[in-house]
Amino acid sequence: MIALLMYAAYATRTIGIALPIAFAIAELQVRRRLSRFALLTISILGGCVLLQAALLTSPTGYVSVAHITLGSVARNAWFYTKSLTYAWQNGFSKLVQVVLAFFLTGFAGLAFARRIRRGASVDDCYLLAYLAILFAWGAQIGIRGLLPILPVYLTYTLLGMSDVCARLGNRTKLSLLAVTVACILVTYAGSLRQRPWQDSMANVQDASAQELFSFIRAQTTPTDLLVFSKPRSISLFTGRPTTSLGSDESASGSADFLKRTGARFLIQTAWNPPAYGRLLASAPETLTEVFRNRDFQVFRIGPANMDQSAHAGIR
Repeated sequence: MIALLMYAAYATRTIGIALPIAFAIAELQVRRRLSRFALLTISILGGCVLLQAALLTSPTGYVSVAHITLGSVARNAWFYTKSLTYAWQNGFSKLVQVVLAFFLTGFAGLAFARRIRRGASVDDCYLLAYLAILFAWGAQIGIRGLLPILPVYLTYTLLGMSDVCARLGNRTKLSLLAVTVACILVTYAGSLRQRPWQDSMANVQDASAQELFSFIRAQTTPTDLLVFSKPRSISLFTGRPTTSLGSDESASGSADFLKRTGARFLIQTAWNPPAYGRLLASAPETLTEVFRNRDFQVFRIGPANMDQSAHAGIR
């Protein structure tokens, strides 16, 4: 049953492989060897993974993205450190968001260090294995990549606060807890006051979305790389490879990303993150509009005179 549950995690997201890795490391730490139970569990899991690779899909695409160097790991570590602050996004002040994130993460770090000194448990090993894979993988997917470990992070935060409070007097302890709780409540209240950009998103069944899908299938080739903030939807309904920009990426960073990946078309909407608007404003001469309807615009990426025939698709 444990093997099947771990396989279910892997089948949902390939990075679920961090679970059996953590399981094996924890077993080795306690027993200095793998028990028969661990060997049987990992063998059943391995069989399921091999069967999936043979019949459905293999993780070769993910493996090909991993280019492990000291520099890339450091860049990814810093990127996800910044991404973690968005767990405390308040909607009115980036500085407050960052300060609160580092303050609470300090508690989590204290609790994690204390647990490691006493001997790493399975959840400690899982956190380390997950982060190692995330930092080694070439693609940066923002706060979404941290969602599976946010519950662990929040648990460490509470444990760290508990450890610190245990060493303080009652008055100091109550003051610390009151200030922390107030900051968290203000953070979430401020975030909820902001109108979510998802509210105005078109549904895939809307006429405007169907027009977009039809245009892409008719006017692009199966190898053209598209750029959109919801890449899975576009890929699912058009069969085209799709990527996205970092939500707060600079215009120059986005331009470098497009050049590196060889992206051919960019899709703009009213609900795209700010990076899309910044890119369009900074380099209009390299982005030619080839489609427009109520909700979507499609821009061909490249010099304005590159392919004038694409203008036939404008609506």
